[in-house]
Amino acid sequence: FPISGTTEDAMSNLGQLTCKLDGTVIQVSGDLRTGGEEIAAQFVAMLQDAAVVMGEENGGLKRLSVVFEGAQYSAVMAGSDEIEVTKEKRAVKRGSQTE
Repeated sequence: FPISGTTEDAMSNLGQLTCKLDGTVIQVSGDLRTGGEEIAAQFVAMLQDAAVVMGEENGGLKRLSVVFEGAQYSAVMAGSDEIEVTKEKRAVKRGSQTE
């Protein structure tokens, strides 16, 4: 079925990583293979910092997105002890063209 949205919203998966809350990498693929353990450690640290800022009264942190011009990283809590990180390519609109 057709997906609604504009080409500016088009994304494609560039890599995935699953890790434990201690940073231990369980699974990694695509662009995230290079430096997977460092990427896991950085996302664990960002999630811990964001959870402190947000506090438990907000229901706990479920997702953290880091968006750059050409790529987006999304970290999602998977159960109580795992994090799933996905890197997606973002379409970049320049002038009247989308790359």
